[in-house]
Amino acid sequence: MRVIFDYQIFLKQEYGGPSRYFVELNKNLNNININSAIFAPIHANDFVSKKSFSIKLKKRKNFFINSILAKTNEYLTHYYLKDKKNLLIHPTYYNFDYLFSNKNKKVITVFDLIHEKFYSSERIKKYKDEKIRALKESDFIICISENTKKDLIEYYNVSDKKIKVIYLAGLIKQDKEFKIENSSDKPYVLYVGNRHGYKNFEIILQAIKSNNEFKDNFQLFFFGGGSFSKNEIQMFKKYKFEIGEFKHIGSNEQILGSLYSKAFCLIYPSLYEGFGLPVLEAMENNCPVICSNNSSLPEVGGDAVEYFDPKKKESLIQALKNITLSNTNRENMIKKGFLRSKMFSWKNTAFQTNEVYQSLL
Repeated sequence: MRVIFDYQIFLKQEYGGPSRYFVELNKNLNNININSAIFAPIHANDFVSKKSFSIKLKKRKNFFINSILAKTNEYLTHYYLKDKKNLLIHPTYYNFDYLFSNKNKKVITVFDLIHEKFYSSERIKKYKDEKIRALKESDFIICISENTKKDLIEYYNVSDKKIKVIYLAGLIKQDKEFKIENSSDKPYVLYVGNRHGYKNFEIILQAIKSNNEFKDNFQLFFFGGGSFSKNEIQMFKKYKFEIGEFKHIGSNEQILGSLYSKAFCLIYPSLYEGFGLPVLEAMENNCPVICSNNSSLPEVGGDAVEYFDPKKKESLIQALKNITLSNTNRENMIKKGFLRSKMFSWKNTAFQTNEVYQSLL
């Protein structure tokens, strides 16, 4: 049996958790002597191996061009898979149209149900139609957390017997020390990822504004999520912050391990996560974590993080006090977090995923 991961997520993402998942899964399957490969003829992803048979293009926002590239990938992938037997196909997103005549077994991974929970039905109709078909035509479904599994059953009435929960592993480790430019003597608190919508970024500004002790003694560093938008700059002004009070680091993942290891803590206030990789990444880099007490995050953080109610700024303020006013508490969190991070490994992810594959033979 050979496993093939298709092009879809690698055309959609330049980088990000789902595309890293498939790259790490592919690598670790090969490490345990499972013949697997990524087939992404035209992609925009930084993680796809340069040795792959593929062409890397800069990601474009032009819908028409992206449609042409997607159709080209569909054709090439369909041609590549045509008449091949003893394959297991693991599509990396929900487009199964080009696989309609392929008789090989298919497995799909569901990361979260963010679209269903936070977007209007009209806006995501095409997405849901694709997803319904993918779920129906898949021979098995992997969910990355128990919470995602629960949501999937609730929204799509999928049989529990068709689903297995397999956790992700950490993606960022500090293999090399990078200097973090800091013009101030104040320690910094780190925020990682996008800042829109359900990420609930605004509650951090609310908490800092209401806590002068924290504002006077700490900086806030941002990693990823793009430069500050006009709406975000307006939000800073709303809470009477100057944009110069915050530092945006960019999105170079080579320095992220160093950012975690030097941070006073990570704040992760999301209203919903399918898994919550930054929580795990922080723990494995000895960075204590303050995060929301919802969705999948307690599955990842266990008893090693400081939780708060993401809808109440007072709860976040108290969590900040719990970690800033007690060095002993912070040191215990670092130790417990590092030990907990060892529970997650890509080798285990690959073994458990292969068990799913083998069950379909």
